[in-house]
Amino acid sequence: MIENLKNLFFDQKSQKKTVLKNFLWLGTSQVGGRLIRGIITIYSARALGTAGYGVFSYAMGLAAFFIFFKNIGVDSILTREVAHRPSERDRLFATSFWLEVGLLVITALLLLFVAPLFSHIPEALALIPAVTLMIVADDMKDLFIAFFRGIEKMEWEAVVTVASNVAVVVFGFGALLISPTPLYLALAYAAASVFGVLLAGGIIFVRHVRGFFKSFDSGLIAPILISAWPIAIGGLAGLFFFNVDIIMLGFWRTTDDVGIYAAVQKIVGILSVIPTLIITSTFPVFSRLAHQNDSVRMRQAMESVIRILFLFSVPLVLGGIVLGAPLLNFIFGNAYGSGASAMSILLISIIASFPTGLFSYFIFAYDKQRKMVLYPIIAALINIGLNLFLVPRFGMIGASVATLTTSVIYFFLLFQLCLKIEPFSLWRGFSKILGVAILMAIFAWVIQLSGVPVLANIALSAGLYLFILKVLKEESLEEILSMVRSTRS
Repeated sequence: MIENLKNLFFDQKSQKKTVLKNFLWLGTSQVGGRLIRGIITIYSARALGTAGYGVFSYAMGLAAFFIFFKNIGVDSILTREVAHRPSERDRLFATSFWLEVGLLVITALLLLFVAPLFSHIPEALALIPAVTLMIVADDMKDLFIAFFRGIEKMEWEAVVTVASNVAVVVFGFGALLISPTPLYLALAYAAASVFGVLLAGGIIFVRHVRGFFKSFDSGLIAPILISAWPIAIGGLAGLFFFNVDIIMLGFWRTTDDVGIYAAVQKIVGILSVIPTLIITSTFPVFSRLAHQNDSVRMRQAMESVIRILFLFSVPLVLGGIVLGAPLLNFIFGNAYGSGASAMSILLISIIASFPTGLFSYFIFAYDKQRKMVLYPIIAALINIGLNLFLVPRFGMIGASVATLTTSVIYFFLLFQLCLKIEPFSLWRGFSKILGVAILMAIFAWVIQLSGVPVLANIALSAGLYLFILKVLKEESLEEILSMVRSTRS
């Protein structure tokens, strides 16, 4: 048993086993971390109420508009280049670190002195310093995690992520017991972020990087920035793509609406964690295949990952639509139940948004990110325009429709670019997965009508879905089981 677990979590003898190992460690960190953090998220949403939680969420969303330099792409470039050139990892890391420090100084100044000028909710202003500290610490931690991913040591990412989320829960409960206010919750998040970056930095400098100060190479700054500028433009547009909803809700609607919509976004984020892990796990492999110009294996890898993405995302979407209202009520309380319709619309966007994440990594692996510079700008402008029209009239429903529409448009733009780089099939096996997921959703609806608790319903419906796919010998499920069996053997 111990030997089997060791093989599962540490075996890197083949490409598939490496991807599986990466996925398991990322799953440990992200799923475990989100479950742990979910404890304080649920408690704080209930303790603060919809209005207080709305103030906290608005402050976080407002700050996100002023972190352009945080999203410049140094993290992704570090992961890619370390995977390409492992012998130069000390030089790559040291240069990326000091470059990131300079960018974070600019970010902090923007957050502290510019962001408050744009706040429509006065109560959020007191949270900005704490949110600034949290964002700066989290970004430096993300750089360390990018290095772990480049050397495919996701086990260290798991240690840092889980420990950081435990710290969020401990500090969060302590702060809210002292004073159940948005400010104390923001201070708790900031303290946990500082703890996380210190832990990650300790692991990096003690175990993996030598000659840190003398390894800095100023000659690498220009190549990094040249590679990063398309990502920076995309990151800037992404700020409007993903955060404009909360800000516009805060402008036209109450803090209660902001709090409910933020809770809906949390649920959608939790449900989408598995597809995200699959995409992140494959990026180092994609980088190597692109570097080797191995078209056949790259095409096979893309088609397999897309099918596995659909295997997880389609039932999450359909099941979430059926069980949205009882799930919201169960997790956050009846005060948040009015967000169920918005949640159903947002869930549909998962089918478009998660292949989009994969497409972005695919394009980046081939160093073709310059070709997609305009796409996030187009998507952001469409999202802003739709929100301007829909949010004043329909509130959170309008915001969710804007997100769904923009996600679909962005999906097709990136998909067409991917086909120009390396053609592959997108919909292979989708109809079978969709058919089984529809049966599962009908089953979940019937079970819900019979009064079965929502968690039991989820377990029964998921079991039925996997059982039918196993009977039908679904290719993507069989591939996952085959990887597990080969690792055990």
